[in-house]
This record gives sequence, C-alpha cells and structure tokens, in this order.
Amino acid sequence: MNIDDKTNELIYGEEGAKKIKLLNDGLLDIELKYIDYFKERKPKYESEEHDRLHNHYMYITNPNGINFSFIKNTELDQKIINDCLSLFNSIFNLK
Repeated sequence: MNIDDKTNELIYGEEGAKKIKLLNDGLLDIELKYIDYFKERKPKYESEEHDRLHNHYMYITNPNGINFSFIKNTELDQKIINDCLSLFNSIFNLK
C-alpha cells in the first residue's frame, strides 16, 4: 500500500480507498489498451513522451462522494471516453 492509498483509506475508509484504487488502476489499463492512440498524439507536457489519458479527465473526491468528468473540449476518441465512463460507473455502482 503506497502513501496515497493510506491517505485515501484514512479519509474515505477502506471501501472508498479500494474503489479509488480500482478507478486509478482501471484508467491506467484503459490508457494501455489504447497506447498506440496516445503515442500518435502530441504530449501535453515536455516531460511526457506522448499524450496521456490523465491529461483529459479529472475527478474530485470529498467526504460526500466522487465526481468524474472530462476536461472541456477534450479531443479523446469517443470509445476511450465510453470505456472510462463504464469503468467509473461499474466501480461506483452507477447506472
């Protein structure tokens, strides 16, 4: 368990921390699934070799829950957006 996992557990409890970890791991899996797509895109920051999924979404956690959204005017392929939303909804039991 890394420091972020421990912090999340202290703030959101064990179940909340597990869900946040599942979301982070799942988003990384989605990025890897579409890695060729991201490698073809210009990096947002000089420190990155290519574009990254985390450049296109944001989530905000608070004691009342979590909000997940995409940055305004993102140019992500709709399949990637749909995969991310499906992941989020499956973890947080949203229909």
